[in-house]
This record gives sequence, structure tokens and C-alpha cells, in this order.
Amino acid sequence: MELAEEFRLRAQRCLKLAQEAPTLEAQTHWLAMAQLWFSLAQHAEEQDAEFLSKSVSQLRAKGDESGQSNGDGDGEEGH
Repeated sequence: MELAEEFRLRAQRCLKLAQEAPTLEAQTHWLAMAQLWFSLAQHAEEQDAEFLSKSVSQLRAKGDESGQSNGDGDGEEGH
């Protein structure tokens, strides 16, 4: 399971616990926890996107350095 998805599931559980909480103090606690988990899920997604972007850039740079094809037919050897 993806980390962001796990965090969202935990946030949803906290929301459920907030609905079932017997006191306003308990509701406030669970809502704060849900907000924290949702924030962590968003952060995890942003980190994943940043990592993916950097990885793709690095792979493209390595391909350019070695004379490999860029995917549009250029750089093919032996043809």
C-alpha cells in the first residue's frame, strides 16, 4: 500500500473516532489527529512527485550523456 494512502486511511479512522467521541475534548483531539494524517498524506504525495521528477530528469541526463535515444528515433545506432 502506498504511504499516502495509508495516511489517508488513518485520517479517516480518526474522523470516525471523532464522530463517536463522547466529549467535545475527545472530538477535538481526533479531528486534530485526522488533520495531521491528511497533512502527512499530502506531504508524502508531494515527496513522491518530487522524487519521480528528479529520477526522470536524471535518467534523461544519463541517456543524453551516453548517446542513447530520447524516444523519438534520434540517437539510434546501426540503422
